[in-house]
Amino acid sequence: MNTDFSQDAFFKFLDYLSDKNLVNSQTVRAWRSAASRLMTDLSEAEKTDVRTIDHDLTVRRAVNRDSDSLSPQSLKTYQRRVEIAIEEFVKRQSDPSGYKPRGLNGQSRIKPSGERT
Repeated sequence: MNTDFSQDAFFKFLDYLSDKNLVNSQTVRAWRSAASRLMTDLSEAEKTDVRTIDHDLTVRRAVNRDSDSLSPQSLKTYQRRVEIAIEEFVKRQSDPSGYKPRGLNGQSRIKPSGERT
C-alpha cells in the first residue's frame, strides 16, 4: 500500500494512467482539466491528502473565483470527473498490484486471464 495521497501524487497518477495507456487519453485529459480547475485553492490538509477534499466546497471556491466562466452544468461535470479520478487514485494507492483501471464503460479493461479488452 502506498501511503502518499497528496495532490502531487494524484497528478503523477494521472500522468501514469496516460503514459501507460491504462485509461482512454481523452478521459485522463478531462480528469486533469477538471482537477486543475477545481483543485487550485485547496487547504494544506487537502493538498497533503486528497481524500479529505470537500468536493462541494471546491466547487463553491471555483464559483467564487470564476463565476463568469463556468456554467452550473460545467461545474457539476468537473466535480464528478474529479470525484471519479480521486476514487481511481485511492484504489491504486491502496492496492497497487491489484489495481484495475476503469475502462471506457466503467469496468476494468483487464480480463481475469490478464488479456486486455
